[in-house]
Amino acid sequence: MRVKGAKTARQAAHWLRSRWGQQVMLLGYHRVANVDHDPYSVVVRPSRFAEQMAVLRREAHPISLAKAYEGLQTGNLPQRAVVVTFDDGYTDVLSQARPLLAQYEIPATTFVVAGCLGQELWWDELARIILSPVALPDRLQLNINGRLHTWSIFDPQRERDLLRKQAPTPRYRLLLMLYQALLAQPEARLSVMAELHTWSLVGPINYDLSETGNVMSPSQLADLIGDGLVEVGAHTVTHAALASLATEVQAEEIRQSKSMLEEITRRPVTSFSYPHGSMTTVTQKLVQEAGYTLACASYNGLARRGSNPFYLPRFWPTDWDGETFARWLRRWLHG
Repeated sequence: MRVKGAKTARQAAHWLRSRWGQQVMLLGYHRVANVDHDPYSVVVRPSRFAEQMAVLRREAHPISLAKAYEGLQTGNLPQRAVVVTFDDGYTDVLSQARPLLAQYEIPATTFVVAGCLGQELWWDELARIILSPVALPDRLQLNINGRLHTWSIFDPQRERDLLRKQAPTPRYRLLLMLYQALLAQPEARLSVMAELHTWSLVGPINYDLSETGNVMSPSQLADLIGDGLVEVGAHTVTHAALASLATEVQAEEIRQSKSMLEEITRRPVTSFSYPHGSMTTVTQKLVQEAGYTLACASYNGLARRGSNPFYLPRFWPTDWDGETFARWLRRWLHG
């Protein structure tokens, strides 16, 4: 028996499957760790990350970034395709995230700040100083590029009371103000950090003793990529906000990060992530000219066939439990 309209319905269903099969969701993470403070809201606890990866394995089709690029070019992507990425290259990716990725057989890419291997990133150093458990002097005065800034530090008991109430403390507010000031004035960072260490009596970290919070060392990077589950992409040399730099400086950050990482890994580095999501159309062109095949940005959205491969969107999951993550995922993957 022939049902009127059945052919049209089948064609519509095929079109929908084809349409949704030509998209991929890119997820971005930074750290997977148990920490006392997360002032920048970039940490997912290992237990929560495990729940999220279990959801991905159950309800999506995790693929590598390289496979996603290939599928976006050909239109041949699995339905519910999802890619996992990490920015910065923290040691947590090796010690905490990678075992869970292996357990759930989920490939990933980590974008590494090539000039900071084995080091503490400046914003983490800043947080470690300002949020130190030691009593700080009650006044801070800094000269940032010729402009004098003064802050007052309140007593430790008030800090503890505010923390118990989950209210922003003066130290947190000071941290975020300093972060914004130094983000906009990179040339002032070294001198300001030196002043802060002297003022606080909080010394530089002992990199030999620190196993978490730093960017991976070259040997750790080699361990990470050993079996091919995790690929390495570039994230500039210094984590620079590229759009604020002269074209020739941008080009150097982009080219040199690729060559440095390729020398360490002995593998092609073909993907790039824009630090802070900062870029222009000129930046995108420089990335392409440097020999990368794709670049990830920081705005929300699904990548589809025809998307600009040098401006791919990403979502940034937070420290959600598995149920919350699953509900969010289904909304975007039309489940």
